[in-house]
Amino acid sequence: MTQRMYAAEPVIAFGSVLQELWADRLVEAVVDTAVGAPARARLRFRDPGNRLLAAAGIKVGSPLTVSVAAARRRARAEIFDGEVTALETEVDSDGTFTTVRATDRGHRLMRGRRVAAYVDTTVAEVAEAAAGRHGLKTGTIDAERTRIEHLAQPNLTDWELLTHLADQRGLRLSVKGSTVHMTRPAAASSAPAPTTGADRSPYVLQYGMNLMALQAAVSSEGQVADVEVRGWDPGTKAALSATASAGRSERLSLGVTPAQLGGAFGGGPSGLLVSGRPYTAAQQVDVAARGVAEEAAAAMARLSAEAAGTPELRAGVPIALAGVGEPFTGKYTVTACRHVFDGEQGYRTHVHVGPLPPPVVPYPPPLCGLGVAVGVVTDTKEPGQGQRGAVRLRLPWLSQDYVTDWVRTVQWGGTDGGGVFAPEAGDEVLVGFEHGRLDRPYVIGGLYNGVDAPTDHGLPLVDADTGRANRRSLASRTGDRLELLSATDGPQGVRLLTGDGKLTTHLDRKDTTIAFAAGEGEKTVRVSLDGRGDGTLTIDAGEAGSVIVTAGTVTVKAEGSGGGELRLEGATVTVESKGTLKLNGKSTTITGDTVDIN
Repeated sequence: MTQRMYAAEPVIAFGSVLQELWADRLVEAVVDTAVGAPARARLRFRDPGNRLLAAAGIKVGSPLTVSVAAARRRARAEIFDGEVTALETEVDSDGTFTTVRATDRGHRLMRGRRVAAYVDTTVAEVAEAAAGRHGLKTGTIDAERTRIEHLAQPNLTDWELLTHLADQRGLRLSVKGSTVHMTRPAAASSAPAPTTGADRSPYVLQYGMNLMALQAAVSSEGQVADVEVRGWDPGTKAALSATASAGRSERLSLGVTPAQLGGAFGGGPSGLLVSGRPYTAAQQVDVAARGVAEEAAAAMARLSAEAAGTPELRAGVPIALAGVGEPFTGKYTVTACRHVFDGEQGYRTHVHVGPLPPPVVPYPPPLCGLGVAVGVVTDTKEPGQGQRGAVRLRLPWLSQDYVTDWVRTVQWGGTDGGGVFAPEAGDEVLVGFEHGRLDRPYVIGGLYNGVDAPTDHGLPLVDADTGRANRRSLASRTGDRLELLSATDGPQGVRLLTGDGKLTTHLDRKDTTIAFAAGEGEKTVRVSLDGRGDGTLTIDAGEAGSVIVTAGTVTVKAEGSGGGELRLEGATVTVESKGTLKLNGKSTTITGDTVDIN
């Protein structure tokens, strides 16, 4: 072993360095770091009489730092900075032990789920707001500054929300001290060359030097040539597609590439298609394709190594593996790292390289909305000139205050045609979720309930005896409606009427008539076309009404098989011409009690 294999011990501080009395009773200390998760620490003390916690003032919420002090190191190297989250005690035949568990301050972002909407914001602003809610601040945020019109946080923890935003952009979420970061992962190529040697760099694990145990593998299983991610842009009514090569991984730099392994069997590996995700922008499918391709390529290699204690190593750090032969010698980006201190084996560091948690797909479970749910319309004033029936919703089962972005509603569709039946504010509606995404709702249809009821049609919906529908209808909120009638012992056909009942058109299938009515009560005017027999047209304006026919030329003919008859009847009949009046006939008869001709 090299001179780097010096003796080391942890320096533990709960605000101040732990007294030597208690530090000497440390049985084991473990510090874990992993990409995409908060760092964790576990300290186990021999504690006769259970006096440690009170004597050292340790309680849930106490700050904790773990550093490494080495005989050959002038300064301490900090490997953990967090706060106590759990306390444990155990008693067995070996004695009494107290365990202190701690997590970096990222755990605060995991406390409690929130339902919220962010409007006209950026990733940095969302991160700053989330950090501020938990007494943290933001540091490096490598996300774009493009403003987001609407961002949903539907029952997610702040950690899940920020992780989701980071994954969408190929970033990694981490908390160092009290600062939240969203940064791009370090490429394996930035590690020192394997030939550098472990004695010259702590980032080189070299067999025969600081590398104590190793299990490594490369595999062609699951390797693909490329990854295609597809989506749909409703704004442009166009499919989205992005393809990324999976021939190499930024997290690996070995003597063999994923493309070489995948193509070792002839014909080349096939591609991977990712669908079933509600991507709606080109940038989304592009980032997703690159992310999935990276994961697929990185799955080529796995590594678990045990090395002499090295405080510089942690998750996300590029390392070099040396002296283990091809194809394993090369560069890797650490996925997870564990520092272990115990009385038997001293200080060791375990390194793991493998798949990243969480995966790029699928999305975190809390973001999923399976099945359908109820929503209440809050806004129908669709912005812009679209007027396509989009609405905003409140999801009462999720939050009383959360309001969705503009949601598309199911319509009859059709370019230039179809129809739009938009819900009204306050309507209860049935909501479905695109590909199960809680932040991608669609209105499927309206619902009636114990308060909201359909417009009164004056005819039962269902026949009480047969159970068959008497009618089907379309109605406006003011009661104007189109009715398709099929009552066995009632009206049949098609009826069109206004909500105030003053205008009606009835195509009566039962009586083979067409009836028009206008007005109300005694002032109603009716026009009836009877299609039975020889057919009859009836115009009834009532005793107080009038029938007026006006045109440039008016012709009234009575033509029938019997010659036809035109009859004008009335208490008084007046025929008046402003010009010439002609009465022609083969015979003309004028009769009356009195006949005056001037």
